[in-house]
Amino acid sequence: MAYGVVFALAYRDAAKPPGRDPELPESGQGQPAVSSRRMLPWGQAWRNGSLRFFTLQQFLDAGSDVAYVSLIGTYFLRARGFDIAKTGMLASLPLWGGALGGIAGGWLNDRAMGWTGSRRWSRSAVGCIGKVIGGFMLVLVVRQSSGLAAAWLLCAAKFFSDWSQPTTWGTCTDLGGRFSATVFSIINTAGTLGGIVMPLVFGDVLDRFTTHSTVAGKVLATTDWGPLFLLLTAMYLASGVCWLLVDCTDTIKAPDDPTYPD
Repeated sequence: MAYGVVFALAYRDAAKPPGRDPELPESGQGQPAVSSRRMLPWGQAWRNGSLRFFTLQQFLDAGSDVAYVSLIGTYFLRARGFDIAKTGMLASLPLWGGALGGIAGGWLNDRAMGWTGSRRWSRSAVGCIGKVIGGFMLVLVVRQSSGLAAAWLLCAAKFFSDWSQPTTWGTCTDLGGRFSATVFSIINTAGTLGGIVMPLVFGDVLDRFTTHSTVAGKVLATTDWGPLFLLLTAMYLASGVCWLLVDCTDTIKAPDDPTYPD
């Protein structure tokens, strides 16, 4: 809220009508001819099928990411039995994997466009393949007896999942055209909602698969993390399917905006 107040004070002049620029042509009323560009209507944006699947993809993508920042430390500490120092190191591996994946994904996206000559299928393929491989890595996590091997598999899963990030921002530009900022805001909002809703779902899943037993007078809780990783896998695969249904060249147009080129 404090930032909002500072922003409003610093940029309050931006909302005022612009002054007369002598280099601008005048309209019939002696005022500078200023384009009456309209905002993209919500209904017009939502009629674009690619945007709908793109929004769902981002909800699933950002929603699954929450597990890496909120639950993986607990997983290594309680399910794998590492001490706090080792847990801190292992929990950072997926984040490193995601950072490197973003770099690799940007390079791969550009190369795929050169190889295929198709912007539409290059973006869809990079996004889909990364999610499918990442989901496969998550399936392998639950099959590992070694906690260290599980940590490296999580790193690999995040690497492949996050190599779609440059593709996401490129798709915002392609799909949105003049309204790419609006598309970005829609996608960002969908990701935020995923980050809010999915922790509640993840917590419920872990609670449902937690059993309690009494040992030497103490109640011990044992959690089966397998269902959570299977849920994350399903989210990855669903996100990959959404990528195949996103046509980034289906640029959103507002037919009632005369300044927008056909």
